[in-house]
Amino acid sequence: MPEPSAHQGGEETPKIRRTRLRGGKPNPAGPTPKPRSGAIRASKGPGLRKGKPYSSHAPGRRDGGGARGLRFRLPVLYEDDRVVAVEKPSGMELRGKPGEMSVVEAVRRQLRVRRADRGPWTIHQVETNATGVCVLARTPAARDELLKSRRTERFYLALCEGAPAELDAPANGTISSEKKGRNPGEMHQLVTHYQRLGVLDGRALLRLRPRTDGQGQIAAHLRQLGAQPVYGPRGRLGLHLAEVVFTHPQTHERVRVHSPAPAWMYEQAGVEVPASAIAEQTAEESGWDRVADWYAEYVASARSDLIDELVRPGVQRLLAVRPGETVLDVACGEGTLARDLAHAGARVIGIDASERLIARAREMALPDVQFRVADARRLEQLDDLGPVDAASCVLALMNIDPIEPVLQGVARLLGPDGRVVLVLLHPAFRSPGRTSWGWHGREAASQRQYRRVDAYLSRESVDIVMNPGQVAAGAEPITTTTYVRPIEHYVSAMTRAGLVIDALEEWASPRRSEPGPRAREEDRARREIPMFLALRGRRAVTDSPAE
Repeated sequence: MPEPSAHQGGEETPKIRRTRLRGGKPNPAGPTPKPRSGAIRASKGPGLRKGKPYSSHAPGRRDGGGARGLRFRLPVLYEDDRVVAVEKPSGMELRGKPGEMSVVEAVRRQLRVRRADRGPWTIHQVETNATGVCVLARTPAARDELLKSRRTERFYLALCEGAPAELDAPANGTISSEKKGRNPGEMHQLVTHYQRLGVLDGRALLRLRPRTDGQGQIAAHLRQLGAQPVYGPRGRLGLHLAEVVFTHPQTHERVRVHSPAPAWMYEQAGVEVPASAIAEQTAEESGWDRVADWYAEYVASARSDLIDELVRPGVQRLLAVRPGETVLDVACGEGTLARDLAHAGARVIGIDASERLIARAREMALPDVQFRVADARRLEQLDDLGPVDAASCVLALMNIDPIEPVLQGVARLLGPDGRVVLVLLHPAFRSPGRTSWGWHGREAASQRQYRRVDAYLSRESVDIVMNPGQVAAGAEPITTTTYVRPIEHYVSAMTRAGLVIDALEEWASPRRSEPGPRAREEDRARREIPMFLALRGRRAVTDSPAE
């Protein structure tokens, strides 16, 4: 349950997000395998051509004599002083021969590293003909630390013809093969898991998750599966490394870097294009894991008075929990509300994507409270979670995208006449970056404070600094992303999930200003302009669960 931070003149609050780094977004998740000395070429086979050296006529570069004259810049997806991730174009080798452009050579020049033996170094394989994420280490220490890790995860999307596109083909499976090792008689097993996301007119969209990092593994396993990747607009092959997850070599936090897959790959397989157009949106645990300590300190401090005095009592009143009922607390944070509900006699199940916040919640758990790490957008994966009488999601939906899977998952879990309470920063009056306090008049005694609204109906994501006062004193910023949406978006999403809204409340801040010439007017404005919006929905009585 994210909480608001104090802001001068009125309390702005969103949730926690990662700082943007040079044109890319750091995202949570995993480590990396060993780099290999040779160039990585896609295996010959259906739909995959043998990789060719990147010619001097490739888009984005100038003709010139060898690598020295090249001016090829790759889009940066993530960057810090130890790791850099870029967008790899199709056909470019990871490590090319002298005089040829490669990913390593392009990044080396972008980073202005003069000597090739000073990096950067690749830490995972990428098929030559694939596009997508490529993560590299910038220092020898980072390289060595990353190569020790065995938790690097990669997620490909492949648009294919062939066996997987047959209607009766398996929806998921595992492909395995053996590859000779360096030593005589040594064999290594290569494993790739796959899932079919959709099929249309002889084309299937596969999500591939290699569990090992063999050179040419994806190409070989697609060929083994009888799948032939197809070409789309501009001759681009339908093979895209959409996400790489690794453990940061310095902070040891999980970092997820993603590259949006092209929409046509989804469309040609009859799959709805996701809002972010990536292969898989895993839980955003890293953002919350990185700020778990700050968040716990915030909850325990006097700065959380709005939560203690306004939000938690309001949620409990709207839920009207009866002893013995089961309540699901979605995005429960460190479990404050869950413990309140347990004290009221309920059996509570709290879920959150952050492992560290759940660990903190478990430290203070009560006998009738269970805390679990889970993605709120994938509640269907909690197979053992039975019907619940009520659910809550407090100050979290603004930080989740998309919200439809959350509400649909909650609706499916609600029993007959089950209810759910949602609390948001007021979308009309408290949207960060779109609303602000202003004053009308010149004399303090007669001035009127108003809330200015610059935008409302459009939707966007906004980066928020959660600790502006501490930043002003020299502390590092703690940031989060808030997804700004109008009220109609939440109401429509609840309705489509099969929820009937039977209560809507707008809560104003109870805070009072310190004595001064403007104090009375500031207090009036706070009472007049609500800070939070609370919605209660009930499970519509139908013959079948809401879809």
